[in-house]
Amino acid sequence: MNLAMKTIVDTEDFAAYCAVGSSRVSDEDARIAAPALVDLAKENRLAPEQIVKEAETDDRLRKHFTWDDTVAAHRYRITEAYHLIRSIAIEVDGDDGKERLRAFHLVDLEVEDGEDTPNEDGLTRVYMPVSVVESRSDYIEQVMQRAREEMETLARKYSRYSRQIRDRDPDLADAIDFVGETKRKEDSWE
Repeated sequence: MNLAMKTIVDTEDFAAYCAVGSSRVSDEDARIAAPALVDLAKENRLAPEQIVKEAETDDRLRKHFTWDDTVAAHRYRITEAYHLIRSIAIEVDGDDGKERLRAFHLVDLEVEDGEDTPNEDGLTRVYMPVSVVESRSDYIEQVMQRAREEMETLARKYSRYSRQIRDRDPDLADAIDFVGETKRKEDSWE
């Protein structure tokens, strides 16, 4: 392991670990799993394949995996379906020629009796063709809100590296700063 990686993993503060906001992992579970993941990183093996292998014997990780192969196979096919739908684009004419845009967008729908299991808001998330999304202002509003949230998440995610980014790519740093400034202004308006 290189010296920089060793220094970082040796000085990690596990009490600071928590779950990502939209995660199915609790803060407590994140604090328990983090040291196991850092231990793997110390061995330069923090890759999904190695995490699964380690989870076979490490209780800090084991509970995060489905060990019933029938259930796991079905869940994997659901993941493949998500991958498929997110992989399809439409080609449209753009300023610089043809552009590829996602063909389907995630929207929240009210659940009818007997349909999908709703979330805490009584809604279910489904993908809709872009032509349907474009035809409904409520779907457009949802897509815009999701875009705002994604940009804010990216700005937070990379703000830790702001000095290094600014040194290497000032335009990228300006874009991250712009998103952060916009969020701060919106927060001050409320």
